[in-house]
Amino acid sequence: MIFAGLRRDVPDLLRLMDLFALASLNEGMGRVLVEAMICRLPVVATRVSGIPDVVESGITGLLVEPRAPEKMAEAITALLGNRAAARALGEAGFRKAVPGFGVEAMVARIEALYARVLQEKGIALAPEPEPPRVGLPR
Repeated sequence: MIFAGLRRDVPDLLRLMDLFALASLNEGMGRVLVEAMICRLPVVATRVSGIPDVVESGITGLLVEPRAPEKMAEAITALLGNRAAARALGEAGFRKAVPGFGVEAMVARIEALYARVLQEKGIALAPEPEPPRVGLPR
């Protein structure tokens, strides 16, 4: 284990790994998991907080119970021993992470939240402006 401090080359470092393991006891959304998934890494993580919203056990990674180091070790060993399964999880994670957690998806979720709150408050949204017309006048 290396405590590397602030790094600006995290994607490059992730691409050097065989898999990504997160033995968290409390995790909000698990952004680091999304970063690993975007790098096509198979993920092993604990089933806590928001992690199951990011990692679907057996589909985009493996989830184990928290405070169970033997289960974490078993899952890691299983993936290291089965490269095809590890690759399949990594690819599935990538396919979920890019559209599901990219900037566009995040903006769409925030816009939907604002629209829902405004609707609940009875505030109408302004209509979308028409895009500017491009070209020469006729």
